[in-house]
Amino acid sequence: MKFMFILNAVLLRDFYTNLWIPTEFKSKEHIVPKSLLLPRHKNDKSNLVITDYRLNNFRSNYRFSEISQRDLKEFPRQLSLMENTPLFDNSSIVPFYGIDFNRQLKILVACRNSKEKLFYPLMSHYKISKIIQLTLDKYKYIKLENIVEDPIIYKRWLKKI
Repeated sequence: MKFMFILNAVLLRDFYTNLWIPTEFKSKEHIVPKSLLLPRHKNDKSNLVITDYRLNNFRSNYRFSEISQRDLKEFPRQLSLMENTPLFDNSSIVPFYGIDFNRQLKILVACRNSKEKLFYPLMSHYKISKIIQLTLDKYKYIKLENIVEDPIIYKRWLKKI
């Protein structure tokens, strides 16, 4: 019990990946980007989650989307962990890798580095969609198409548990 308390004081769970991250890498991520919110709504706690700061930077203000299994299989298998993610040409999907306590390398999320600016979380779909739903209900001026690439994806994520 005491060990778990100490562990929780030093490590936190990343919202997108559910992997443990050290507190020095902790960052507050806005599911609905700050740029879409009025100044008085930017610190709404229901829209803030904890992520690794490198992952937060990787997401930027990109809209959420889904990635196909075919695209997932095309990722290069040997990349440095979370650091120095290579930037490919504008039409490529860029993976963000992490490692769990079993030393298993995992693709955690991906982005399309293009005009579309899309972010592909591979986990946490339901949690993301619930936060989006709550934010849309609170702030009627926000448009779903500014947060998610396709409303069908959002509706599918809301149904997943």
